[in-house]
Amino acid sequence: MKRTAEGMVPFLAFLASEEAATISGKLFKLAADGVIGLWSEYEVVREIKSEGCRWSMDELRKRVSGELICG
Repeated sequence: MKRTAEGMVPFLAFLASEEAATISGKLFKLAADGVIGLWSEYEVVREIKSEGCRWSMDELRKRVSGELICG
């Protein structure tokens, strides 16, 4: 059976549900091969801040690859 990114959607929906209301500040490995993992000892190594109250897709397109995910 071929696994696809769509197979990850149920876990994302679970994280947005009441059942996962106490899960906060966790970093998960979520892969199309059906594996879900919990990371440990992670730290923010680079961050960007939105120019307004919310992120827009245009702002994300302009800034993520150049400022957040660079070299």
